[in-house]
Amino acid sequence: MPTLTRKSRRDQIIDGIVVGLIALCVLMILAVAAGSFSARKLVPGERIGLVELTGAITDPEPVNRQLRYFRDVEKVPAILLRIDSPGGYVGASQEIYRQVELIRQRGIKVIASMGNVAASGAYYVAIAADTIMANPGTITGSIGVIAEFPQADTLLRKVGLAFNIVKSGRYKDTGSPTRPMRGDEQELLQSVVDDTYQQFREAVGKARKIPQARLDSLTQGQVFTGRMAKAFGLVDTLGNYDDALRLAKRMAGLSDGAKVVRAPSAEKSLFQRLLGNVNDLWHASSWSVSYRLP
Repeated sequence: MPTLTRKSRRDQIIDGIVVGLIALCVLMILAVAAGSFSARKLVPGERIGLVELTGAITDPEPVNRQLRYFRDVEKVPAILLRIDSPGGYVGASQEIYRQVELIRQRGIKVIASMGNVAASGAYYVAIAADTIMANPGTITGSIGVIAEFPQADTLLRKVGLAFNIVKSGRYKDTGSPTRPMRGDEQELLQSVVDDTYQQFREAVGKARKIPQARLDSLTQGQVFTGRMAKAFGLVDTLGNYDDALRLAKRMAGLSDGAKVVRAPSAEKSLFQRLLGNVNDLWHASSWSVSYRLP
């Protein structure tokens, strides 16, 4: 029996050594991987953050998450904000605009690079940057506000379909497609559009330093090419993605060899993706005031 006890202890020691060696190997592998990752990240001051704003602006969080990553984690000296968007919801556009402002308050340079289109709410976001660069043929501008309300009451009557509405206030079903809009409802919504439009105009005038007299002629919802926008003072310079990248490096005081890095992608479960699609459909069927191309 004592021999069995000594053998058991010896086995325990051997097992401990084996576990320790395995743990050491795992740590060495992790250390090598971390070293490789660190080498790819380079040292502070040698990186440019790339944030892409594409498609309709409905949810600000994907873009704002990237901006916060470069502000709080990577702490890059400059961000290239690549924009290819027709605009979108008012609140979402303003949230990204505000996040860019906060980024710049940290001393991080932000260069907006316009692709095919950067209009309406996307232009609203761009004016928060230090510098705006557009292609000569970029479609931009569309400084205005739009609210659309489908009306289907005539069609519904033809097919014999009617709706009974139960509401708590006179204006709760404003914009309903089941009936014509009343005059007082149109006045109410026009006041909402007018106030939203004024917020947009004020932001453009302040950011681009455009006098009120000139601002009136540039904020009627019309679109411009990049070259026209530069002539009107709506963008700073002309160039493509590579030109904007070189400008970002120069403004940050970096060498041409500085690397472009992206924020880690946020993985979504199948349920989250489906929920997002349902949410998009819900917003599409609901009325909203938007900064976007018609």
